[in-house]
Amino acid sequence: MAEIYGVRSRIMIDKISDNTGTAEHTKAEIPYDITEMTVSALNAIGGNILFIPYRPDIVLNLKNLGYNNLQNKLVPAAIIIGGITEFDRGMETKEDSTNLGYETDDFGQQAPFGIEYMQGEKTSTARITIDLNMLNIDTMSGLPRIQTSNTMQVHKGIGKKELGFTILGPTLGLKGEVKKVEGRHAALRLLVQTSVIQLIGKYLDLPYWRLLDGAQPDPTVEYYVKKQWNYQIDEKTKINKVQELLFLHGYKKVRLTNFIDDETKKAINDFSKKNNCLTKIGFNLYSTLYYTVPLTEDSLRHRYELTKLGDGEL
Repeated sequence: MAEIYGVRSRIMIDKISDNTGTAEHTKAEIPYDITEMTVSALNAIGGNILFIPYRPDIVLNLKNLGYNNLQNKLVPAAIIIGGITEFDRGMETKEDSTNLGYETDDFGQQAPFGIEYMQGEKTSTARITIDLNMLNIDTMSGLPRIQTSNTMQVHKGIGKKELGFTILGPTLGLKGEVKKVEGRHAALRLLVQTSVIQLIGKYLDLPYWRLLDGAQPDPTVEYYVKKQWNYQIDEKTKINKVQELLFLHGYKKVRLTNFIDDETKKAINDFSKKNNCLTKIGFNLYSTLYYTVPLTEDSLRHRYELTKLGDGEL
């Protein structure tokens, strides 16, 4: 998605750990440190999102050995901070049991003969919350509204082979299952991955909710996309952006001319008919184009073709 939309960034991750103290008191019932989980989730995005590790010890040691210097080191644009902020286990516990018994002395034995059957099942719910924020590397201040606070409820059934989980957040509502033997650590990894996708989506103004089943449009992304259109770009740039999005939608005769030529008019009219939006260059047309860019190999190829024709970045 980042490649198709033509956005890029360099991001560093601070230590992300358990801030509740539960890991220490329960001997790692949940992980002490989830930094590597977060790193893996960020680095797995790939494309235009470059992960830069915070390892001054390695850099210093290599420099002392004469293997490298700081000249070619990339500077991150932002830093992810945060941690596990809530862990409540046994929030809700239910226990069901079935008892059957039979006893008789009809067999002529000295002692009565008896059979007893017992079956029990106990279920419980635990809740884990992760908070992530993003800092501007230049000012070391928080980026307004670029944060996530998502909660996972893990439903454990002793008599079952699986753990159910539910991820809850301001724009998220995901459900699923993981194998019981994988436990809370696997569920926590899913929560970390989802939270990182959400955080990067907010940071880069991407409609990340299209990647997550059950997610709703994010008001923060919508706010910044609308703010940029209304207040931060001039009319020529607006036309350029519409032309760029039309090209990504497959209207390959459109060029980035900064004015409305015949090919642009034809493409706008055709797109508007298919998507029931206005033909006037305005936010209605732009937002419809922006939030519906096809996430396909064709769109990625169109992005690289755009890059050859010009800047090619939204």
